[in-house]
Amino acid sequence: MTSSIHYPPILIIAQKEWMDGRRNRWLQSITILLFLLALGIAYLGGAVAGQIGFTSLSNTVISLASLAVLVMPLIALLLSYDAIVGEEESGTLLLLSAYPISRFQLFMGKWLGHCAVLGSSIVVGFGCAALVLAFTTKVPAFDLFTAFGIFICSALLLGMSFIAIGMWVSNVSRSRAQAAGIALLIWFLAAVLFDLLVLAILVMTQGHLESNFLAGLLLANPTDIFRMINFSMFSDMQQHTGLMDLQQDMDFGLYQLLIMAIGWVVLPLVLAFYSFKRRV
Repeated sequence: MTSSIHYPPILIIAQKEWMDGRRNRWLQSITILLFLLALGIAYLGGAVAGQIGFTSLSNTVISLASLAVLVMPLIALLLSYDAIVGEEESGTLLLLSAYPISRFQLFMGKWLGHCAVLGSSIVVGFGCAALVLAFTTKVPAFDLFTAFGIFICSALLLGMSFIAIGMWVSNVSRSRAQAAGIALLIWFLAAVLFDLLVLAILVMTQGHLESNFLAGLLLANPTDIFRMINFSMFSDMQQHTGLMDLQQDMDFGLYQLLIMAIGWVVLPLVLAFYSFKRRV
């Protein structure tokens, strides 16, 4: 006599998305990319200054955060921009809706599945890079794994936030092509243009702005919260990080920033779900 395990519908849908990610080689490609990115920054990041090899933990993490803030949102949006509209065009969304599961279970299962693909790639890719650095550098293991642990946690929250944003885009778009265009526009605004606009405001006002207003501007972008989390670990580097130098005038601790990053996961997720309810 055999017993079968009945998984909740959310986990079944999440497993389907996970298998699709493996089948499309997303999982392997992202993991390898993040692993090579971390090691490349660690050992070649000082090449501009004429240094080859590992320089310091602070330089590595801050340089990695500055580059990951461009790569992570883009990967998350590419994973999720067609999560709804793509399946609607192929007809599989109608089939899934016919099963005896609620819209909440279907939506959360898809979101969790995409998060599992990106999250496992982040943990394995950056985690393996941290192990390599632990065996090839003289950085104390506690400092190394603490810094990379916080970096990985913040990268997970950033990825989960943009996956939720990508699913919201997928819900409000009429076609896959339109969703791709909106997703790329959001990436450009959040990862590239936003900080340039903030710097332009500072230049035009000659820096005479209330610190609360500046804090509100930075907290309005999840990519800046991600950078502030990682820059907060190395106070000696904040004076060399341009716009993040403003963080020294703000009374935000690490745990406060992590809570704000979680808020940026919840908010777009709620908006995406309500858009999904109107669509399906």
